[in-house]
Amino acid sequence: MSFQPLTAELVHRGLATRRIGRRIIVLPETGSTNDAAFECAARDGADADGLALFAEHQTTGRGRLGRAWSDRAGQSVLCSVALWQGERAREPLIAPALLSLAAGIAACRAIRESTGLTSALRWPNDVFLFDRKVAGVLIEQRLPRPGATGVTVIGVGINCLQGPEDFDAALRTLAASLAMHTAGPVDRAAVARALLAHLDSRLERLDVDAARDLVDEWRALSDDRDHRVVLSDGGVERRGRIVDIDDEGRLVFQPDMGGELLLRAETASIIQRLNARGEDSRWRAMNRPRGAPRTAKRPAGGFRVIAMIHCAGRLTVPPRSKRVGLSEPRSVSERDRAAKHLENRPGLGVSAGFAARPGAHVCSERRATDQSDGSRLLTLRGSD
Repeated sequence: MSFQPLTAELVHRGLATRRIGRRIIVLPETGSTNDAAFECAARDGADADGLALFAEHQTTGRGRLGRAWSDRAGQSVLCSVALWQGERAREPLIAPALLSLAAGIAACRAIRESTGLTSALRWPNDVFLFDRKVAGVLIEQRLPRPGATGVTVIGVGINCLQGPEDFDAALRTLAASLAMHTAGPVDRAAVARALLAHLDSRLERLDVDAARDLVDEWRALSDDRDHRVVLSDGGVERRGRIVDIDDEGRLVFQPDMGGELLLRAETASIIQRLNARGEDSRWRAMNRPRGAPRTAKRPAGGFRVIAMIHCAGRLTVPPRSKRVGLSEPRSVSERDRAAKHLENRPGLGVSAGFAARPGAHVCSERRATDQSDGSRLLTLRGSD
């Protein structure tokens, strides 16, 4: 896939921030943007505060708990922001857990602002679209001692232009990109610019306000509450229910065995979401084919999002099991073909459409979500 190279000039165009993005660097390739940001801070000291360093490709990218982060050149927004903070710095020291919440919120808001897509936050710092991960956050600190002046780096990766074929086979049912869920082109510079602007806004509020407002905003964007999950806590696997997060960004977790735990992102990680019956949430009873027994296995083709319709007016929903056929010429991309097909449906007032693959699908689930601007987002899920 061809892409427009990301440049510092494109990201800086129209950016009006107080702290974040004082200096912008875009590298064609680096091992890790976090490591590159630490190197700049070691060289420049306090002058590196607010530095935003981007790369078109990482050769040794990483995520939380030592996990690898892989990407292909020019398909993502890969950004690390350096903060020089502490007792002798111009800026106060902000706890990593709160920085993680702020970065997740900024990524979520940036996606909404630049693409119109409504994503969801999942503890501690992942961003999801339709149950697939599109962005992640990694906070790292290098301080001589707790509370001392030093460098904190906020790393954010957002999948922008990937298609399903760009993900490893093991990730194709778990990861997605913005382009896979939008009918129009994704402007990576706009995503990067919005990310810096929203991060700057949240950090400025943390300087003057308590963390409660930030935590409340994170809660409003998250779909974690009351979900049953399997998580790892210091190497111990636990099943239970997510209750909330507290004002320090810790997960309030209720294990099946009883009691209540406060878990930190440094030691705990969610492994799997479960439905109320303890099953993998990606295979729900509502998605069973008509007439199939309750113990049926998931169909080989799998269930997938087959269309998303952003409706400005009256919402018309196809009945269950109605086939959504796409009959435009094969020379037109499947995404544009889906959008054109949906736009031609009367009464929908469609502004965007998407289909996972060409051909006819059986619609087995419908979900309508009210948006903050008064419109509605209709999601159709189905099987091949």
